[in-house]
Amino acid sequence: MLSNTLQTDQHKIDHILRLEEIKQLTKKSKSSIYADIASGLFPAPVKIGVRAVGWKVSQINNWLESLQSTQEH
Repeated sequence: MLSNTLQTDQHKIDHILRLEEIKQLTKKSKSSIYADIASGLFPAPVKIGVRAVGWKVSQINNWLESLQSTQEH
C-alpha cells in the first residue's frame, strides 16, 4: 500500500527546467525569453537557489498549449 502512495506522489512532482533546456525547447535566445517574460508573453521562472532559476514543466506545458490554441483560431 505504501508503494502505491509513493508512486502517486511522484506523479504530482512538478519538475524544473533550466535555461538551456528552455532555449532548446523554444528555439529562442536567452534575451528573447527574458524579453517575453518582461512583456508577459512567457512564464516567469522560479528561484531555485541564490543565483539559480528554473521553469516549472507545468507552466511551460500550459504556455505551449496556449500557443497551439492561439494558432488554431
